[in-house]
Amino acid sequence: MKVLVTLVMAAVLLVTITIWAVLGFVLWVPMLVRATTVFSLALFPAALSHQNLAGFRDGLQDASGFYFRGFASAISVFQDVPPAGPAAFDLRRALFEGLWTVLFWVFVIYLVRPAVAVPILDLAMDSLATWRRP
Repeated sequence: MKVLVTLVMAAVLLVTITIWAVLGFVLWVPMLVRATTVFSLALFPAALSHQNLAGFRDGLQDASGFYFRGFASAISVFQDVPPAGPAAFDLRRALFEGLWTVLFWVFVIYLVRPAVAVPILDLAMDSLATWRRP
């Protein structure tokens, strides 16, 4: 029985890691682009005023490690590792990251294939207009 449970858990882990490989990457790229852009834009004033940019390290490390933390988190659930304390879930950050991801990929699609992005934007605008009506 224990062997069967182990095989099922291994299959679940394989499916989970496969899904994360795709979904995590889709979420990770916009985070990296934003973190890199913010850091790059901060370089100019920092170079002029001799400011220390160490404060940007956390944001860069957070964005850089996001994808890999997803794999590590998935694997740790299936190992006999005692769980860390409960993590605080920040709904505002999750909503912001989700909105940023959607906007980023729509913009990328618009740059690469405008004919595909225009209907998406039209649908979004129609949905917003319908939602705002009394």
